Amino acid sequence: MDAKELMESITLDQMQTLLTELGAQHILDHSEQPNKKEDLITNTICHHVSDGNMKLYYYHDSQKFHCYTDCSSNFNIFELVMKNHKLKGISLSFPETVSWICLKLGIKQSHYQKPDGFGNEKKENEELLYYKKFKRRKEPEAELVKHDERIFYMFSHHHHQSFLEDGISHEAMNKFEIQFDYYRHRVVIPHRKHDDGSLIGIKTRSLNQWEIDKGFKYIPLTHDDVLYSYPTYANLYGYWQNKEIIKRLKKVILFEAEKSVLQVESMYPDNNFSLALCGSNLSSFQVKLILDLGVEEVFLALDKENSNTLDEKSIEYQKKLIRMARMLAQYVRVYVIYDDDGVLELKQSPSDKGKEVLEELMNKKKEIFTEE
Repeated sequence: MDAKELMESITLDQMQTLLTELGAQHILDHSEQPNKKEDLITNTICHHVSDGNMKLYYYHDSQKFHCYTDCSSNFNIFELVMKNHKLKGISLSFPETVSWICLKLGIKQSHYQKPDGFGNEKKENEELLYYKKFKRRKEPEAELVKHDERIFYMFSHHHHQSFLEDGISHEAMNKFEIQFDYYRHRVVIPHRKHDDGSLIGIKTRSLNQWEIDKGFKYIPLTHDDVLYSYPTYANLYGYWQNKEIIKRLKKVILFEAEKSVLQVESMYPDNNFSLALCGSNLSSFQVKLILDLGVEEVFLALDKENSNTLDEKSIEYQKKLIRMARMLAQYVRVYVIYDDDGVLELKQSPSDKGKEVLEELMNKKKEIFTEE
């Protein structure tokens, strides 16, 4: 398989994994929406290390990105990886770029040639040398901006009924500082940094139907020209609050959304060993954070994506879960929570239907092993 075939083989889920690893802070998936030409929209990581407008569009049919702001040009995933690393002070050659993509997607490295437009190709032995050099190079950690906590003065400590109806207790909302923004009509969800608890982001859950209809159900807060967002691959929601419990129990369950962590807190207030990825992808930095807690077991509990467990989309989703699990399986025991029996509705989290259903799904967990 050459580099062009590699690029064409990347699925939308895999592309979201790569964007997350590059530092995308919010990814909109329009692939299943009618009359939408673009498949993915994210912030402009082509010329911003963080933040930036939601103006970077990905078109899966052509495997091309287009930046509708500063770049104002088309480019493929190889070029985006190079652009993004250059912003971080890392100059990647083409072979190193291919190696980075293979590494993040769990694809075995082989001999890839440059697609048209990349100039002369290097010999295979030179690519191997570049690959070895790349693997020794350490990528810099993302810089997470610490925000002034006086921002909380503008919110109310009111607990909105919608969260209570979702099985989230007042005590859970107090612990995780859930508040309410009357001006914007949104629930406020603060995010704290994994190591020192500083405020690094504020996500809001919109209750405005017009925002929800446009795909903006969860939105980072913007106030006085400050965007309270951060690269989600560089943190785990609930880590600061739950890390001592996770260390004690030596296990962790990973959900997609913050709401699931709040629901588990409501079910098991003294034994909440849950964290949220804030998306459906697991980054290598998040793997490191999990292993730093000394866990022995990890449970992947992502939202339900398909009702038919045998169709093509479902099989691709199962492959994605296995790929994520194998990022951890070489270090700890890893289980996937998967609904084979139709207990959950589409897009529901394993925690959405309460304690009894969560425990039922946990009892049917499937262990994932390494390829070996």
